[in-house]
Amino acid sequence: MKKSSRAHARTKAHQAISQFPMKPLAVLIAMYCSGAAAAATDAASDQLQEVVVTGLRQYLVTSETIKRNTAGVVDAITAEDIGKFPDTNLAESIQRIPGVTIDRMNNEGSRITVRGFGPEFNMVTLNGRQMPSNVNPGNGKDATRAYDFENISSDGIVGITVYKTGRADIASGGIGSTVDIRTARPFDYGDMRATFQAKATDDTSSKVGSKITPEVSGLFSDTFFDGRVGFLFNGSYLKRNSQEQTANIDGWLQDQFAAGDPRVTSSNTNPGGHNWAPRNEGWGVTDHERTRVNGQAVLQFKPVESLVATADYTYTPTRFTKTW
Repeated sequence: MKKSSRAHARTKAHQAISQFPMKPLAVLIAMYCSGAAAAATDAASDQLQEVVVTGLRQYLVTSETIKRNTAGVVDAITAEDIGKFPDTNLAESIQRIPGVTIDRMNNEGSRITVRGFGPEFNMVTLNGRQMPSNVNPGNGKDATRAYDFENISSDGIVGITVYKTGRADIASGGIGSTVDIRTARPFDYGDMRATFQAKATDDTSSKVGSKITPEVSGLFSDTFFDGRVGFLFNGSYLKRNSQEQTANIDGWLQDQFAAGDPRVTSSNTNPGGHNWAPRNEGWGVTDHERTRVNGQAVLQFKPVESLVATADYTYTPTRFTKTW
C-alpha cells in the first residue's frame, strides 16, 4: 500500500513537470517533496486513530442549535459570549443580542428595550420563573413592570434566551419579548469545578469615597454518588462609587430682550424675528454608592437517568444610596 501511494505521487509529479517545464534542480526538489509528503501521510494514517477537539467552538454551536431548533423567533447567547467582555452586570451582556437595547443609569446598564418595546413590555424569567418588578427609580416608591438587570451579576449565568414571539411553553405577558436567564447547574459540569476572580473598578467621576472599588466572584460545583447528586454554589460582591451631574432648563421665554441689549452676549433672533431666554436653569450633583451581593445555591438529584430534581435558591439584594 505504501509503495503504491508513493508511485501515485511520483506519477502526479511527472505529469506536472511535463506540463510546466522546470530546471533539473527544481525537478529533483519537487520529486523529493512529493515522496516525503506521501510517506508522512502513510505514517499518519497508520498511527492516528481518533481526533477529539474541545474548546470555545462548542459554545457557538450551542447558540446556533438553540436558534435553529426553537420554534418562533429566538436569539440566545451563552457563557462564552458573556465572558468576552468585562461586563458590569447582566444588562450589558444582553445588549449584544440583535434587537435589544439598554437604558443606562449611574454609569451602568439597567433596563432593556426589545424590538422598540420599552422595559415595561418585556417579561423576565429566571430558570423559567418570573422575576419580580422594581420600584420606580425616580421616587423609590411606585412599582413598575420593568425589571432592573443591574441587580444581577454576569458571573454564574450560563445563558440568556430572548423569545421575540409568543409560545405555549413559556411564560406569557411579554409584548416585546420574554427573556429567560439560565443559571449554572452542577450537572452541567459533571465533575468538580472551582473558579475565583477579582477585579477593580476605577470610576473617575466619584468625588465621595474611594474611586477604586472591588468586585469579586467565585463558583464551586461537584457531584457525588456516581454523579447522581450534585451541589453548586456561586456568589459575587460589587461595590461602586460614582457621581451624576445634571443640568436642565424649565421652559423658555419669548422676546425678553431687545436687539442690542448690553445685558446679553447675543440677541440674535430666529427667522420669525423672536429671541428666547431660559425660564429657569438648574444644575445638580449627586453622589452614588452602590453595593450588590449575589448568591445562589443549587442541589440536584438524579435517581434515574430520565428524572432530575432541582432545588435552587437565589439571593440578589442591592443597596443603593445617594447624597446631594
